Amino acid sequence: MATTALRGAKLPKTFNLTPQAWKITTALSRQHGLSFAETLERQIRGELVPTQATLELAETIDLPSITTVKPEKKFKNPETGEVFTVDQWCDRLNINYRQFQGRLVWAKRSGDFSKLFVVSEDPNSTTFRHTHLTFNNLTMTAGEWADRLDMSFDQFRKRYWRFEKRGEVEKAFKPTEKTPGTNFKDQLLTNPRTQQTLTAEQWAEKLGQTVKQIYFKVYQYKGTDNYYKVFEPLKRSGNTNKPLKKSKQV
Repeated sequence: MATTALRGAKLPKTFNLTPQAWKITTALSRQHGLSFAETLERQIRGELVPTQATLELAETIDLPSITTVKPEKKFKNPETGEVFTVDQWCDRLNINYRQFQGRLVWAKRSGDFSKLFVVSEDPNSTTFRHTHLTFNNLTMTAGEWADRLDMSFDQFRKRYWRFEKRGEVEKAFKPTEKTPGTNFKDQLLTNPRTQQTLTAEQWAEKLGQTVKQIYFKVYQYKGTDNYYKVFEPLKRSGNTNKPLKKSKQV
């Protein structure tokens, strides 16, 4: 018999199971108190055969959810006890978000989570931090974009994946519309032409602008030859020589 010929044969590292086969193997593992991987191996060797009760149990089993996992979701490595978010695991494992998602789907289906936290040794594999992204003809790594947008790398990664799923990835490269944090007003900024250094709040006062206006100009010109424009006063539209009209007194 075919099952006899498989006895003692070297098992493949991965198995391509149909949804029904996965349900039957899961049902057998529950009936015999075995892990999914061990049950699958014993099935291939002909040591476990599904019965009518197995098939009935299989019909009550739902397939594992393969919905997209959130980048901020935390996972624990059972061998080392380390707990990190998906973002942090991607950096440590030298894989990208989609690769982690693929590993997780296979782990759920096979019941074998041992390969979920294995560091990739592929020399061509790069983390998302080092992936080059282009927006408005400017190409930088994801890590550099995070610095340009004055946010942490984890914040930029979450923004990027969130907007990419919506088909609005260009929004990931735009500065946040929220008022800059309290730390920005104390950030030292140096005019490259005069070498004068002041805090963002002091520059805003000197130029007659708000801290938020300085913040957006820093984002717009940071890393470019036009960075000096951050320290220029805003230009008035129309004829600048024309005096402003005084408001009528009521």
